[in-house]
Amino acid sequence: MAGKSGISKGFVVKLIFRDHSINFRVNLFTVSLMLFMFGFLAFGINSWYENKVNNYNCHISELEKSNLQYRNALALKERENQQIITLAQNRFEELCNQIEDQDNAIKKINKTVGKKNSSRKSLRGARLGVRHVSLDLKLKYKSLIDIVSDRNTDITKLKAAAKKYRQSLEAERKALVMSKVPSMWPVRGEISSDFGSRFHPVYGYSRFHSGLDIAAPSGLPIVATAAGNVTYSGWMQGYGYAVEVDHGNGLKTLYAHCSQVLVQNGQYVQAGQKVALVGSTGVSTGPHCHYEVLKNGNPVNPIPYL
Repeated sequence: MAGKSGISKGFVVKLIFRDHSINFRVNLFTVSLMLFMFGFLAFGINSWYENKVNNYNCHISELEKSNLQYRNALALKERENQQIITLAQNRFEELCNQIEDQDNAIKKINKTVGKKNSSRKSLRGARLGVRHVSLDLKLKYKSLIDIVSDRNTDITKLKAAAKKYRQSLEAERKALVMSKVPSMWPVRGEISSDFGSRFHPVYGYSRFHSGLDIAAPSGLPIVATAAGNVTYSGWMQGYGYAVEVDHGNGLKTLYAHCSQVLVQNGQYVQAGQKVALVGSTGVSTGPHCHYEVLKNGNPVNPIPYL
């Protein structure tokens, strides 16, 4: 009996809810059973939770491992990408440099082409200018050629005129010289006594005759045989009335035994001009003209001068 009363012994549980309370009796076995079941349930729940936690931890570990692998792979990719980016940047810079170099080259080419075009334009302009200048020079050259041709023609004419003038001067000189060189008869007549040694008809002995005696009628004009200046005109011992003419170059002529002189001292006479009249004055045997030619003061034979 005592055992039954011990087993059925229990305790009262009072639950209070606000203004109400509930009292109920709890059996110890029931409590023990409940505690056991609660503990078992808690253990099961704990085991399940631990298993879940372990699984979760394993999954987390795998995730972390995967994450690490992913991070490593990502880091590798980032490094590769960085290398690719670096290579791309370097290539881009190279391309930029190449493009810049090409641009510079193109600019230089354009500049060179521009200069060449400018040079070509300048050259074309210069060529046109040269053509104009050449044409102008050709025209001027042709004009100069015409002028030179005209000048040559004028020079030829002038040379011809000069030659003719020289010939004329020479002729005049010769004429002048000849005009001053005795070259004619002083009077018309016949030679009655030659130049040289002869028997003098008055003095009656042989003596030198310094001229020619040209017999002519009294009063016949006596002319100068060359142009010159009268150096003597008047009475001359032995010669009667006489006229002496200086022709220059050492030549003189003498006209003597004149009946009359027609010129004065210092007078210039032309060749053929009357200077006296035939007479027989002085030592003479009849009317005639005593004609002498003197060269440098010495009498010479007048025959070559007639």
